[in-house]
Amino acid sequence: MARSIRLSVSMKIAPSHEVIHLAYLYTRAKQRVLDWLVKNKPSFKNKKELQTILHHEWYEKLKQMGLTGRLAEDCYRDAGNVYTSWLENPNKNKSKPRVKKVSVILTPKASYRLDLEKMKLRVLGYETSILGYSRTLVQYKDWKIAEAKLVKRGKEWYLFITFR
Repeated sequence: MARSIRLSVSMKIAPSHEVIHLAYLYTRAKQRVLDWLVKNKPSFKNKKELQTILHHEWYEKLKQMGLTGRLAEDCYRDAGNVYTSWLENPNKNKSKPRVKKVSVILTPKASYRLDLEKMKLRVLGYETSILGYSRTLVQYKDWKIAEAKLVKRGKEWYLFITFR
């Protein structure tokens, strides 16, 4: 299997109220999926099998909560990753997994679009202001844009974009 070089670049952004609302909704939904996983303890052999279980159980429920289809998939995939990590924790009997920080996994083109030529960003269909970014960001305009993570730190919002 060929490996590729990955690079993560951060941007300080000013998301719209709608994006902030969806980020909090995503975080609550992710916690609900985690709680369901801990309570029901589904049996699975690998992550792909877990994703299938989560899709059948949660896709429609998450869409009814107000998440878009792609965001719902990212939400249960994110929760599944947290759950499998928690299962590997030797101290897992002392506490259950908790979502403490507001963060959203975003898929390129489906959840966000970044135009490096015009320095324009659309997150979840909403135009978003870019407040700050690395000066070296323009060097990676020929790289393939991969997944991104929208994160709230204090009162500020950041978008961490992965390039390949």
